[in-house]
Amino acid sequence: MEDGLLAILTPLVLGISLAAPLGPVKLEMIKKGMTGGFWPSWLTGIGALTADLFYMGSIAAGLLPLFKHPAVSFFLMAAGAVLLFRLGAKSILVFFRKDALIKLSETGSYSLPHCFLTGFLIAFANPFNFLFWFGIYGAAISRFSPSAEWTHILGYSFFIILGIFLWNLNVALTVHFGRNLISDNMMKKISFAAGLMLIAFSFKLVWDFFHAFS
Repeated sequence: MEDGLLAILTPLVLGISLAAPLGPVKLEMIKKGMTGGFWPSWLTGIGALTADLFYMGSIAAGLLPLFKHPAVSFFLMAAGAVLLFRLGAKSILVFFRKDALIKLSETGSYSLPHCFLTGFLIAFANPFNFLFWFGIYGAAISRFSPSAEWTHILGYSFFIILGIFLWNLNVALTVHFGRNLISDNMMKKISFAAGLMLIAFSFKLVWDFFHAFS
C-alpha cells in the first residue's frame, strides 16, 4: 500500500516541482492570465505541455535501451542531478530579487490557437529543453530494472505529466480568479519552495545512483 502510494506521489511531486519554477512559460502564462483571463493562460500551458510530451515520447521510444547501460546511467544520473540543482538554485535566487517579475503595461484579448502555439514554441524551441528532459526524465526511467514492464514506465511518465498538468491548471485558475490579489512576493515564495524541492530531487538522484552501484 505504502509502496504503491509512493510510486504515485514521487513522479507526481516531481512533475509539480518541475512545473512550479517561474521560467519563461510560467511568466507567459501569468502575463496572459492577467490580461486575458483563464483560457489564454491555460492554452499557453497546454502548448508547452504538448512540447514536453513530444520530448518525453521521443526519448522513451527511441533511446530507452541505451539508458540501461551502466555508463549511460551514470551520465544521466549526473546530468539530471546537476540540472535539477541548477534549476532549483535559480528558482531560489528569484526569491531574493528586488525588482518586479512582471511589468504589464497593456491589456487585451488573445487568439486561443495563438496562445497554444506560443506555449508550444517557447518550450519546443528552447535548446535547453531537450537536454533538460534527456537528463531528468532519462535519469528517472533509467532507474527501472531491465525487466520492468512498459506499464510501470508509462505509469511513472503519466504521473509526471499529471503533476505538470495540475500545476499549469492551478496557475491559470489562480491568475484568473485572483488577478488583483497575486503579488510578486507570493510568486517569489512559490518559486523559493519549488527550488528547495528541485534541489532535494537532485540529491535523491545522487543517492539513488550510489545506492544502485554500491
